[in-house]
Amino acid sequence: MNVKKFSAPSSREALCKLRDAMGPDALIISTRDANGQFEILALEEKDIASLTEVSKKQSEESRNAPAGMSHPIKIPDMVGATGAVELMSELRSMRGMMEARLAEISWGNTQHREPNKTQLLKEMLATGFSASLSRYLIGNMPKSEDVEQGLAWIKGILSKNLSTIL
Repeated sequence: MNVKKFSAPSSREALCKLRDAMGPDALIISTRDANGQFEILALEEKDIASLTEVSKKQSEESRNAPAGMSHPIKIPDMVGATGAVELMSELRSMRGMMEARLAEISWGNTQHREPNKTQLLKEMLATGFSASLSRYLIGNMPKSEDVEQGLAWIKGILSKNLSTIL
């Protein structure tokens, strides 16, 4: 596997150098701005195929590994541009899961710090409001000593922003 680095004053120039040297099917591993130069690290298409072979070999080894060993990270099969698209899709999915988990942790901290907001959220969800609207309103609600004050604030915001049909 041969990772190559391309540097230029701009990303456009670095990408042109990459395409000239490796062709349009190269896989970009990373990009960064270093000392006023834009750097791209990339793999050639033939090296991507070797990654596929390594990943298959690792998956075979993990199947034959003794119990109790940690499971190695499975590298998805990558063939040309399709593999890069699949890899990016998987990375986006992982990012979404991490964001959701961090939001849960953050909300858990809010439950301990502000129990009134937690009570109001439960009440809104039980009433039938969507989770996203409920969280948005609770997140923007000013701190209040009383659940009734918070409920009055939410009712005021909803009545102000919802139009009714007569």
